[in-house]
Amino acid sequence: MVEQYTNLAHSTFGGEFITECKKIEIPENSYIVLGDNRKGSSDSRHEIGFVKASDIDHIIPFNEQKGSLDENWRDTTLDLSELSKIKLDGKKFLELLNSEREKNGLSKLKYDTRLETSAGKRAFNILKYNDFSIEALKSGYTMKIAMSESGYENVLWGEIPIQGYYQAEELIENLFEFPESQKFILNGDFDDFGVATFEGEIEGCPTQVIVLHFGGYVPPDYGKDVIDSWRRLLEGLQEIRPEWRELKDYEDFYRENKSSVDRVIEIIDYRIERVRIIVNKMENHQWLDDSDRRFIDEDSRLNDEQNALSEKLNDAIN
Repeated sequence: MVEQYTNLAHSTFGGEFITECKKIEIPENSYIVLGDNRKGSSDSRHEIGFVKASDIDHIIPFNEQKGSLDENWRDTTLDLSELSKIKLDGKKFLELLNSEREKNGLSKLKYDTRLETSAGKRAFNILKYNDFSIEALKSGYTMKIAMSESGYENVLWGEIPIQGYYQAEELIENLFEFPESQKFILNGDFDDFGVATFEGEIEGCPTQVIVLHFGGYVPPDYGKDVIDSWRRLLEGLQEIRPEWRELKDYEDFYRENKSSVDRVIEIIDYRIERVRIIVNKMENHQWLDDSDRRFIDEDSRLNDEQNALSEKLNDAIN
């Protein structure tokens, strides 16, 4: 449908009340109303819904708009052409976003092609599974997975998926229209940015998904008590290790208890190696990674096993 009075071609999309590509039946003596800005207008597609004829007190017929209101109408000659399809300029969007961030005293974001790649991977899966949830409840393909496959790693990340066709200026206006999205894109902890678009279909309806990916780094604050407790653990393990290694010098005892002695030494060596890594990261204000966290979960069991074997060997000595 060609509409000269709309703000832009290819800019009409469904909403919560009137969705895309779904046939609706308008009740008798009711109408739907659509604004000229099909992205920013609050109209029947959203909370307004159907409008009863009895609630309308004034209209301007189409033929009466000519000669006055039509001076702002667009040239719709190419509206149905592929050339007129709205395309997002990611670099332009970032320029506009960084301008707003600077106005708010925030640092500029850097464009990262790895986040562009991860955004593209997420956009593909969002359309494939019609799953716009950040948790990827249907697809199981989260932003974290997409970042990992794209070679990007950071401690802070976030995503905004958007359905529709937007120019850079429109998208900025739309995001600043809502307090939640405005707060998100003005997060001072973000450093990196990437964006991707992907066209496809949702339930047989042609559409496009835009995915914005953000990443950043915030140094951890472990606290002195936490760091000191890990230091004490490391010192304690290093202190007892020589004594356990000396048991190998007692040939008869070691021969009879070899598997237990070797296992205790193995546990102590492993714990020292892993704890040293954790202490070093904490002292240098670095985040622990997944392997560190897995060790922390595992260490309680290792400690119990070490203590049980120690008691068994002490009983054998006595």
